[in-house]
Amino acid sequence: MWLVARLASRGSELVKHTLLVELSLERLLSNLKQAETSQRGYLLTDEVEFLDQYRDGVESAPRELANQRTLTADKRAADADPAIGRSSR
Repeated sequence: MWLVARLASRGSELVKHTLLVELSLERLLSNLKQAETSQRGYLLTDEVEFLDQYRDGVESAPRELANQRTLTADKRAADADPAIGRSSR
């Protein structure tokens, strides 16, 4: 019984972690889209307001990418170790 509860708890942790990774990817994509859209808006209209939105998107993207690296560091470590990589596939 204890083992079943422990496995369920671990499964729950993995699902939560996966959702955090997906959320971080969504934020990164949103930042990049904001920068791209704002750049296009500025180039088409020459309105300076678009540059502020562009800068916000460009400045936010590296922070979210760093967050993504942190969230997936355990995955990269497992992939780098052939013994771990084989056992998890």
